Amino acid sequence: MKLSAFSVNTIFVVLMLLGASLIPQLTLQLYPSSRSQQLSVSFSWPNANPELLEMEVTSKLEGAFARTKGLADISSNTGQGWGSITLNIDKNENIDAVKLYLSSIVRSVKTSLPDGVSVSEVRGGEFRDGRERASEQTLLLNYVITGPGSTQDVATFAEDNIAALISQMPGVESVSVTGAVPFEWVLTYDSRLLSDIGVSAYDISNGIRTYYTRKDAGKVLIETEPQQKYSYIIFKGNPDDNKTDLLFLPIKTIGDKIIYLKDVATLDYRESIPSSYYRINGLNRININIFSEKNANTIDLSAKVQEEIKKLAEDFSEDYSIKMTYDSTVELKDELNQNLFRTGITILILLLFVWITSRNLRYLLIITISLTANILIALVFYYWFKIEIHLYALAGVTVSFGIIIDNVIVMADHYRHHRNRRVFMAILAATLTTMGALVVIFNMDNEVMRNMWGFSAVIIANLTVSIFVALFFVPALMEKIPLKPEEGKRLFKRRRRIVRFTRGYARTIVFTKRFKIALAVIIVLGFGVPVFLIPTTIDREKKASELYNRIFSSEIYLKIKPWTDKIFGGSLRLFIEGGGGQWMKDDQEQRRRTTINLRMTMPHGATLQQMNEAFLKVENFLAGYPEVETFISNINSPNEGHMRITFREEDELTGFPELLQNELIRFVHAIGNADSDVSGVGKAFSNRMSEYRSESLKVVGYNYRKVLMYADQLKGMLEEQRRVKKLYIGNNRNPSKTKEFAVQVDKEKLAKNNTDIKSTLRHLSSFSKAGDIYTNAMINNRLTSIVLRPSEDKEISLWDMRNRPMSGNKSVYRLGDVGSIEEEQAFENITKTNQEYEVLVQYDFLGDYMLSSKIKERIIKEINRTMPVGFRVKDSDRWNWSYWRGAGGIDKRVWYILMVITIIYFICSVLLESFRQAFIVIVIAPISFIGCFLGFYFFGLKFNEGGLAAFILMCGLAVNSILYIINDYNNKLKDGRPPGLHTYLRAYNAKIIPIVLTIVSTMLGFIPFLIGTPSDFWFSLALGTISGLAFSLLVLVILLPIFFVPKSQITRGYRHLHRKHAPALAMAERETWTPGTEVPAGKWERAKKFLGFPAFWKWRKRKRGTPSGQ
Repeated sequence: MKLSAFSVNTIFVVLMLLGASLIPQLTLQLYPSSRSQQLSVSFSWPNANPELLEMEVTSKLEGAFARTKGLADISSNTGQGWGSITLNIDKNENIDAVKLYLSSIVRSVKTSLPDGVSVSEVRGGEFRDGRERASEQTLLLNYVITGPGSTQDVATFAEDNIAALISQMPGVESVSVTGAVPFEWVLTYDSRLLSDIGVSAYDISNGIRTYYTRKDAGKVLIETEPQQKYSYIIFKGNPDDNKTDLLFLPIKTIGDKIIYLKDVATLDYRESIPSSYYRINGLNRININIFSEKNANTIDLSAKVQEEIKKLAEDFSEDYSIKMTYDSTVELKDELNQNLFRTGITILILLLFVWITSRNLRYLLIITISLTANILIALVFYYWFKIEIHLYALAGVTVSFGIIIDNVIVMADHYRHHRNRRVFMAILAATLTTMGALVVIFNMDNEVMRNMWGFSAVIIANLTVSIFVALFFVPALMEKIPLKPEEGKRLFKRRRRIVRFTRGYARTIVFTKRFKIALAVIIVLGFGVPVFLIPTTIDREKKASELYNRIFSSEIYLKIKPWTDKIFGGSLRLFIEGGGGQWMKDDQEQRRRTTINLRMTMPHGATLQQMNEAFLKVENFLAGYPEVETFISNINSPNEGHMRITFREEDELTGFPELLQNELIRFVHAIGNADSDVSGVGKAFSNRMSEYRSESLKVVGYNYRKVLMYADQLKGMLEEQRRVKKLYIGNNRNPSKTKEFAVQVDKEKLAKNNTDIKSTLRHLSSFSKAGDIYTNAMINNRLTSIVLRPSEDKEISLWDMRNRPMSGNKSVYRLGDVGSIEEEQAFENITKTNQEYEVLVQYDFLGDYMLSSKIKERIIKEINRTMPVGFRVKDSDRWNWSYWRGAGGIDKRVWYILMVITIIYFICSVLLESFRQAFIVIVIAPISFIGCFLGFYFFGLKFNEGGLAAFILMCGLAVNSILYIINDYNNKLKDGRPPGLHTYLRAYNAKIIPIVLTIVSTMLGFIPFLIGTPSDFWFSLALGTISGLAFSLLVLVILLPIFFVPKSQITRGYRHLHRKHAPALAMAERETWTPGTEVPAGKWERAKKFLGFPAFWKWRKRKRGTPSGQ
């Protein structure tokens, strides 16, 4: 049953209304939802060095975790007193089951770990709903409040005056106040007195934990009738619920006297020593975190909360200041506005382009209605297939406008002139090839490419709808909104230009066909042959290596190699060797707000208080500059701290930021015992790229000390390279100055002094500045943390350590009498991947990427020949390009592009019903990559995920225009026309205008992604696609007829064209025509049929009369 135009239009209007009604049901979020497949376990052992901690804890846990089913890889990092293990689980495994299994493994391994080791629960595997990137919670707003008094006073003020009110607002899930330094029970003891009575702080800690914690003591039978009943026995601990009872804990008996804890220690409730510092402009900082409910309208809720806090702040005293530091909706609103702006610009550009090319309001109306229908109906697919609408999906909607308009233009143009749908097969083929190219993205599991799944899904949905819109809706619209045919002089002039162009184009094809082989060579050289990637030497173990090395390492070849690389490398060489991402990097730096970043480090052994004092000096220095808006101090470690300095907006572009940077460098360098790094970013700083490249190699093996030894050998080899500077072994490029002293004792001397290693270690611990020891006790019926802290705060020297008396069993001795203490090499953080130790050798390289890569490759091969089994040197893959490395070391991105080409080939074969034509399409289309290569080269872009997406998209788009012409050519053959140039030119003339319109419209659709400050990804995608499409037009015009039409058919078609239709062509070229000119009737009919513009001839007959024979 054939539906009328009215019925078709009605159905599409209903579907459009359905799609519009589903808009509120779609989820709008910042990023795609995802399920983390990464699990982690962290652990600590106070005062344990990395080597000991790795040996006693990390290795045991790794060995137990290695048996986990579905484990993709495991890595660990062990530092001073801390460590962590990260496990990546295969995406096909149930992450919850694996997490439960690992938790049981942790519980079983805990019993074999040394005393004092604490292991966290297994973390990770959470579901991220895409509302924000960094946090698993739905954090809406973050405020910072500063004020007088202690941090606890400020926190209490915030809880009473802000949190209590904001938490009652509809849509707010909770409000938390963090950052206050908590109070704690502190048991202060005399370490020397404890040493004299032979008691350690750990003995006290164990005693408190034993006597003052609630424990299970078993169960007792309490009834036998009518059935047995049991009751549990609980050891309550601290029965009087009085903290002072702790002080009466007996810790030692000397003779008849009991030594109580109160005799050697005091108990106090005080503010704890901060574990970190975080200040704004030198004031105590308290965070107010506001969390929204899951389904709340975050944009609306954020505005209401900000307004309410603004009203509350008006009643605060001048001593308190509150400032918003984070708004989760800002990025969402900015990105949403930017995407809406891009979409609006895209639609405006496309419609303006349609109007300029058609000058027909009805035609413009048809295109506009068709695009609107396409997007609204696609919303039904989004809802049906639960496609999330996030930033990448919105970008996909914007990009798809430039692609779906192609189908509408092609169908509208064809239906306008021929009143049939025979072009649909070409539209279907072009759409399926683009969809086939995008489907490959779903096979990519990189983090960025996973984000592209939504981008691809949206475009595929839109393209699917566009097929039905082009097949049914566009013809139905054109029936109800008819387009007037062109008439008069305008039609005459346009047809005359086509005739003239056709004659010249035919001559060009015939001429170029004579040099087909030369043209093919030029194309190959223009594309590029990767001779520049051929290594000059290969491993001796490989076959024919001696002959190979003799040829490619010869003096003659090395002299001609620079020329052969340039001659044969083509645009591929420019693409690989050029750019490096510098153009985009500089642009990104310039987009940042003017900021000075200070990083301060102190050597191992420094305290958090020492680092804080250094930052207080810097804060006092900055407080004297009114041009500074904020300076935020962040100190989380005794060895490292950071400060971020921003300026008032009116002072950002002055010379003050650079002046302050120089003054700050001089000031921090005067601070003793600290190393500082001061850097400036933003518009006020030039940020010129360094001529050095930061590089690193990685030494891998199963013995850490041997790995360090081979790393030192590698360092020596690199030092011989003149372009290598600033060599350093280790994972931290700016290492802290770590010192470690080892104690060695003589067992016989210990025995002569009636003592042992345990007693000696206890004395040494009491001499040195011992750290805090944490234990638990029941106080006021609550399990409370208690800190054991020595009263002495005096540092001890090495001389004191060697010579201070220690008591043995009826003897007194010194460490120097029984052993020695010497400095030795200290270990940094120890890293492992899949239970292999890894040590980085880092350096700066003076030169470009290709030269650096060649030197690294040569050094890796040379040193690996000498290393034993189990040890090797490899590239560090510090930029995470290892993801793209496939089997045999071939880049996965190459495989993906080849996969796309294969998919497109089989789609074309099925739709064109010809392997030969599909082969021609698939050979000619990739030549458009030359445009991509040149675009990446001239703009200095790197082949990132955006570039890969551009190449994949180009695989589909480049064949579309070719398919339109070939499809029309095949249709004319089915109508009985002879194969050859004659028929090809008719197909070409019929489709070249809509083809140019579709290519230009697609290019215009990507222009918004070049406006403003796009990321590397979007800029690479847009620029790569635009440059490739521009080059594809040249490929279509020049190469397609040469390789598609056989030479015999081109010659025969050209002669047929000019012998049989010369009179008509001559008349069409003359502006006037004299009646009575003799043209044979048969040739006249063939000319009219060939030229294909009967309206022109009707107009000529009406104005000038009828030629003889007609």
